[in-house]
Amino acid sequence: MAIDRYSVCPCGSGKKLKFCCSDLAGELDQLEQMIKGEQFSAALTQVENFQKKHPNRECLLAAQTQLLRVLGRREEAARVVKQFCDAFPNNPIALAESTIQMVMEGKTLDAVPEVHRAIGACETVFYSQIYESMAILSEALGRNGQYRVARALLQFMGAVSEGDSRPMEMLSAMYQSRTWPLLTKDDPALVEGPEEVEWAKTFTTTMDSIKRGRWLDGEKQLTELAEKVDHPALWRNLAIVRNWLGDRASTAEAWHRVAETAEGEDAVEAEAIAMLESDDPLGDQFDSLLATFTIKDADELVAALSMSKQAVQVPTPREPAHENDVPPKAVFWVLDRPRLEKAEGTTGETMPRILGQARLFGRQTDREARLEMLGVSPKNVGSLQEFFDDLAADQFEGDPETKVLVQVSASRDLFDCPWFPPQDMKPDQMKEIDREHFENALLEAWPEEPLGILAGKTPAEAADDPALRRKVAAAILVMQSWSEMAGRQFDYNRLRSKLNLPTADPIDPEGVDVMNFPPVRLTRLEAEKMSDETLRTAFHRAVLVMAHEAIRRFGETLLSRPSIEENDRQFILITLVRFDSTEKAFDWIEEGRNGVAEKGGSDVQWDLIELKKRLEQGHRDEVLKVVRHLETNHHREPGVNETMVRMLMQAGVISPQAAGAGPAPGGEAADLGAVAETGAGPQEAASTGSGLWTPDGSDASASTGKEKPKLWTPDME
Repeated sequence: MAIDRYSVCPCGSGKKLKFCCSDLAGELDQLEQMIKGEQFSAALTQVENFQKKHPNRECLLAAQTQLLRVLGRREEAARVVKQFCDAFPNNPIALAESTIQMVMEGKTLDAVPEVHRAIGACETVFYSQIYESMAILSEALGRNGQYRVARALLQFMGAVSEGDSRPMEMLSAMYQSRTWPLLTKDDPALVEGPEEVEWAKTFTTTMDSIKRGRWLDGEKQLTELAEKVDHPALWRNLAIVRNWLGDRASTAEAWHRVAETAEGEDAVEAEAIAMLESDDPLGDQFDSLLATFTIKDADELVAALSMSKQAVQVPTPREPAHENDVPPKAVFWVLDRPRLEKAEGTTGETMPRILGQARLFGRQTDREARLEMLGVSPKNVGSLQEFFDDLAADQFEGDPETKVLVQVSASRDLFDCPWFPPQDMKPDQMKEIDREHFENALLEAWPEEPLGILAGKTPAEAADDPALRRKVAAAILVMQSWSEMAGRQFDYNRLRSKLNLPTADPIDPEGVDVMNFPPVRLTRLEAEKMSDETLRTAFHRAVLVMAHEAIRRFGETLLSRPSIEENDRQFILITLVRFDSTEKAFDWIEEGRNGVAEKGGSDVQWDLIELKKRLEQGHRDEVLKVVRHLETNHHREPGVNETMVRMLMQAGVISPQAAGAGPAPGGEAADLGAVAETGAGPQEAASTGSGLWTPDGSDASASTGKEKPKLWTPDME
């Protein structure tokens, strides 16, 4: 039999079958054979038959919950999971299945303590269902941006099953996310407590429990100890463990306490981490609204908006935004001033900005005709009302209804400016306007913004208050994290200097363990003082955690070292290009080409790298040159044409229909240069992106297919 009497019983007790559910050994073996043969429906039927003779048995409930989940019968699975947990609240398999059920219901953070109850219920056996629940939960946490909680689970999984590479692969992918602040990518270690104190034994016992995975019990014991003893080691470990458990409010409280007892940069970083654990990090959030206007005639208002220079029509979605709704008749961007026809002479003060998106709906059976404005700031409601009154006052009936969509930080809103540039504006001109706006927002506007975390004072005022200086410095770190996540570059020491705060100065790397150094400080290490080996390690660490400025600094220093071999140089150059959004990227591309040419190799990889970067930067003329060059010199090389087509489609330069033409008869490549020049398929291209300029010139369009081409390119990491 696949299950013998000395196998671990599948009920969750941790006992051998001989000493547990031995009376069901034959039935359990029969189920095992059916599951191995993937006869899931038949196995479920058999389980239900067995339950008629043996009701409310743990081993049968465990099999039933797993089979219902595999078969996608979610409602039945939820019912049986509840029955299982109610009857056997300490069964680890029941708790693991409950964890998975919570994730399926979208209760991701609630599932974190549940999976730890499952882990804590294991005495001698770690069941596969628990491991599976951890994998499912950590993936969901990563999707929801709860990276640090996911990291703790993935690291635990790696310790439990050293032969499984998936946890580290998932963690590596998460580290590449731009939405994970560099400041919180640090993986702080638990600290030891003092030895010559009354509570040393209790602390050691608690830490042993935590190291064995009993995080819930350990957190409770640390909290009880911290209520009696105020010591930095207790609060630091509490901050770490509470973060592992996904309790953001109590994590923030613990990091605040760490900040109060730490000194210098450690205190500032702890305070900033505490802020980032809050739903309102700087205490300055406002409501982004959905404003709904009742209107008389949608068609007439569409016509009026089409004639207005303060409205720009965009492609209408074919599917409704919500179930049981209908698609809008038309969609417009509404601007704060008339759109500009020419870029010449345009400045940040004269360029229009988007007030929101207008969606117009005709009369429905149960609803009047309406206009919905999405993403409206409360400060812009009056401007919108004035615009609509001037446009067609007789079309609107009463005041708009407002509903909160999301909450937005006023600080982030200062530099995330929704420009609507003229069509002929060059990317470089747009970037310069945005750079000037960004610098002004940070150096002039933000210091005068009242912040809740500063007791309503502005950063300029609070910087003069000794009791608030640490919080001002931490708020700057938060701002720095946000701008790094947006791919923006700025020397925040300029802001610190303006507010008379300590600057973040260069750090001597002597004696520094770069693999365990805080990621937020990596860029400050003096690269020129590192050995080649240490510099390589620092470079790879920076790439791992996506520390863009450190990648550039370490990479450039490595390239200046004559000891670096050409293969390493090629990798470094490719990496630098990948993470750079400036014109410097094209110097590195040329350097990479030259290195390949010196060895007599094909430079096609660098041509494709340049094509991708030109598309990202919006360099239309250069894109056409690269496409022509690839068609002329490399189209017969395997995978080149397919890769080029995919890049052009992703950027919205050509439509799927145009790309579908494929190679021309006789093996010649289709004339993609001509297709790109004409911009075939404008409707399709417009539907893949917002049509709005972003500071890094990128387009958020998703890939049109999942299969990788045969030819490797740098966008395939």
